[in-house]
Amino acid sequence: MRILFIILGFLTVFGVRVQAQVQADCGTEIDSATFAQISSTIALRKSWMGHSRSQIQVPVQHFVFRTSGGSGGITSADIQDAMDDLNGHYQSASIQFYECSAVRFINSSTFYNYSQSQQSQLLATYYVNNVVNVYHFNSVTSNSGSSLCGYSDFPPGPDIVMMRGSCTLNGSTLSHEFGHYFSVLHTHSTIGGAEFVDGSNCSSAGDLLCDTPADPVIGNSNVNTSCVYTGTQLDPQGDLYAPDTRNIMSYSRRSCRNSFSPTQYSMLNYSAINDRDYLGCSSINLCTIPANQTEDSIGEDAADLVWTATFGNTYEVKYREPGSGWTVEPATSASLALIGLDCNTEYEWQVRSICVAGGASYWSASRFFNTLPCVVPCSNPTSAEEDVVGVDYAELDWVGPLGNDFEVRYRLLGGSWVADTASASTLTISGLICASEYEWQVRTLCLNGGISSWTAARTFDTDSCPPNFCNVPVNLLISNIQADRADVSWDNVNDAASYELQYRELGFAAWSATTVFGEVAALNNLNCGYSYEWQVRTVCTSGGISA
Repeated sequence: MRILFIILGFLTVFGVRVQAQVQADCGTEIDSATFAQISSTIALRKSWMGHSRSQIQVPVQHFVFRTSGGSGGITSADIQDAMDDLNGHYQSASIQFYECSAVRFINSSTFYNYSQSQQSQLLATYYVNNVVNVYHFNSVTSNSGSSLCGYSDFPPGPDIVMMRGSCTLNGSTLSHEFGHYFSVLHTHSTIGGAEFVDGSNCSSAGDLLCDTPADPVIGNSNVNTSCVYTGTQLDPQGDLYAPDTRNIMSYSRRSCRNSFSPTQYSMLNYSAINDRDYLGCSSINLCTIPANQTEDSIGEDAADLVWTATFGNTYEVKYREPGSGWTVEPATSASLALIGLDCNTEYEWQVRSICVAGGASYWSASRFFNTLPCVVPCSNPTSAEEDVVGVDYAELDWVGPLGNDFEVRYRLLGGSWVADTASASTLTISGLICASEYEWQVRTLCLNGGISSWTAARTFDTDSCPPNFCNVPVNLLISNIQADRADVSWDNVNDAASYELQYRELGFAAWSATTVFGEVAALNNLNCGYSYEWQVRTVCTSGGISA
């Protein structure tokens, strides 16, 4: 059913070889029989939107895979942010996704780094009938060994969407894979032939749609950070391509992709009603939505959230500053005390029941409240910018009130924040992932005890991954500390042949070093009662070594 895309490094156009480097994004492919079936109904699919008068509810079951020891994996808050992005993209298709049951976290090193060859084994254990099963792994590898962001299956294939966890958080790949699940092709598809720029064959070639321009396969190398196509490729008739860099079904920069075309919306709606009409959530997985939400004891940095209890259930609450990512907290009773909020700030929150019989209710409607004004005002930093950006580091600068410290937070676009502090108006952050988009903010930690507001978020792209380069290990953990030993671990790095680990007593000059094959190591024969420090770096399969 599925043959992995192989994107050639060189395209031949009128005998000219043009290099086209694109990101390894999607492993979804369509076979000739499925293409023929979609082609036979394409006229109806493209004009279908007027047939649907009500919103289509699509149930989803999320599975998040962690190591057998419980480390790694994305969070419940990450899932909520991804669901918000997904529902925003599909609103105009009259499709609304909801969680049939709470997120299932699976501690299994067998599937933590997932290969397409494991699909049958995975589905035999972790699969729910008649809902869309969305799996989030540390990495996804194709049958041919290529690293993927994700893949799905065209109808009538199984109800699956496979995702690399970091790609779940980039704001567009999850919506892209659901596009395939609901029958929409890549904008650069050539299974029916190459589409011409002038649109003369748009109904039979490319993605079969005439409101998506011909696409030569776009990516980070020919779409700039302003989402402008910079390529010079010509179609088979000698016309210069002018693709839509915003289309979700392209391979454009993931941060650029934010929309479907009108006929793509129609195809999505048709497929949800006709191809995937069997989807539904068992009533055992639905319980009563909490009601009568209210807020109590609102302060500068705290608030109590209260609602009416639903019999026998526990709860989950999610909250955020409107427009930012969600934080998800469990609650065993019908209230939750929030602390550590920003003063003089608006917050949005929702609550749902975690059913005693299993599953979860829908989320409640949003409520909003404002924390009290800041008692001690504080000047915000200004003129934030990136001075130097490299493969795995960036120097961040700003102008702030003299004599104060600052707090900086940064993350992969759509990911979880990492916080750091600086005593001057500059900070160099390292251990970043090459060829990736980051965002960051800074605020003042005032001498008088106040805290300023965060600056507006800024974004930057790290440099392209050079030959023989691999990434620094991240999410370092220490466990099982005893009198003379401790275990250390970190997340898997794609393309790692091994790791070099070094450790020492704090303050000593000499390091003890060892080579590790895997992402966990036991440090033995330590001296009791002493402080130790440790570092790890990646030895790449290509021969290079990370920081």
